[in-house]
Amino acid sequence: MTKTSPTPRDAWPLLLARLDHARAATDSLFGLLVDDAFYDRTIAERHRIGFYRGHLDAFDWNLFNGRLFDRASVNPAHDRLFAFGIDPIDGQLPSDSVSDWPARAEVEQYCCAVREIIDGELRRCAHAGVVDGAAGESAARLLNVAIEHRLMHAETLAYLLHQLPLDRKVEGPRSFVPDAPRVEPSMVEIPAGRARLGMPADATSAFGWCNEFDGLDVDVPAFSIDTYMVSNGAFLAFVEAGGYRNPAYWSEADWAWREANGIEHPVFWRRARGEREDRGVHGVGAAQGAHPSRDVEDAHEAHARLAAANEARSDGGASDSARPNAAIEASGEGTAWTFVTMFDEIALPLNWPVYVSYAEASAYARWAGKQLPSEAQWQRAAGARHAHHGNFDFAYFDPMAVDADLHERSEAGVVGMWGNGWEWTRTTFGPLPGFEAFECYPGYSANFFDGEHYVLKGGSMRTASCMIRPSFRNWFQPRYPYVYAGFRCVDA
Repeated sequence: MTKTSPTPRDAWPLLLARLDHARAATDSLFGLLVDDAFYDRTIAERHRIGFYRGHLDAFDWNLFNGRLFDRASVNPAHDRLFAFGIDPIDGQLPSDSVSDWPARAEVEQYCCAVREIIDGELRRCAHAGVVDGAAGESAARLLNVAIEHRLMHAETLAYLLHQLPLDRKVEGPRSFVPDAPRVEPSMVEIPAGRARLGMPADATSAFGWCNEFDGLDVDVPAFSIDTYMVSNGAFLAFVEAGGYRNPAYWSEADWAWREANGIEHPVFWRRARGEREDRGVHGVGAAQGAHPSRDVEDAHEAHARLAAANEARSDGGASDSARPNAAIEASGEGTAWTFVTMFDEIALPLNWPVYVSYAEASAYARWAGKQLPSEAQWQRAAGARHAHHGNFDFAYFDPMAVDADLHERSEAGVVGMWGNGWEWTRTTFGPLPGFEAFECYPGYSANFFDGEHYVLKGGSMRTASCMIRPSFRNWFQPRYPYVYAGFRCVDA
């Protein structure tokens, strides 16, 4: 069954414009690297950054060539080298070296040559009003696959670059955290009712990925859900209460992961000068053998002093060219928590959403006497309408407070379910009834129906607006802490 509408001649200009827009989104991110950081590997489980420069255009080439046109390759070896990303399981990590990869200039030349051919052929298809590819899939689907695949990688690149040391990136905008009272936790009661998962089988007016079909309505019993995403401030209470040191809150596999990697706090957090840790093997600041000794109120007091130092810097207390650690050093506060943003290191923003792995989110939920929502519960609370505004579509590199005015409130009264951070659910990723893999991308979903990945919903500040749709389903492994992903809880 075709899940996208045919491509009349007048639809082509919009599709081609969207492809250009997606290219601009990814191309700009490589400009954030200093010259010799192209092949840095910031996350042990992932390819080197430079791989993604070649991958995006190689993917488009392999997708379109043979389906919308038939042209000789400019470099068959690069078509294969850059064809696939990786999602390692069971601790199997890539072992390549920089010397295994072509020089950056060669990669850039390959991308330019591939794009030139693709653009010429797509213009020809547009002029001819091509509706279907050679394998029978609609041209609209093929273009949408290319566009959304690239936009997904715009988010992947953002969190890869986020883990890059500040001196390996060009200077960027400083982070701003307005003064605001602490967000008070609350819950919303959701009455029993139905939730729509995925897209209807007969949806022909919009693009959806294979795992979004066939949509179905499910009955959801009444439950209560957090009004806001769990904030850094709320999660700090778990950290300072020794949550990372109590195996009762962790599954056996999650605890083994935490112990093996010395994980003591979220990957985006650091302790300020005096108790700084070396970064662990997964890039997590891990204090091997340390135990939180300060209570929550002391941590908040330290945070306030560090925030004041940051404010003094922004008011002229440090030169614009100073590196971001200046405020931390000026504060003299040895045990305050800080937060590493894309271009800065600031006092921990207590009202921003905490970004953690599924394992950490689940541990917090058990500590709080709650649990993560199922996909159906999350969807029931969010509703079926599309978001009109929120912290998404690349407007910012930073999250914002979980109760910020920009966030939409669902019809049920839940705040900020679209943008500002993906939200973990306890639902393992799997097919909906009637699932059919795309011929052009058969492994997109099916390769991950392994019981080892969990569904995320919503979106982050680095998620494109076209994927801020109720039916979109993201997924990740449970012990992967680098994504812009947080959570909210439901009653257990």
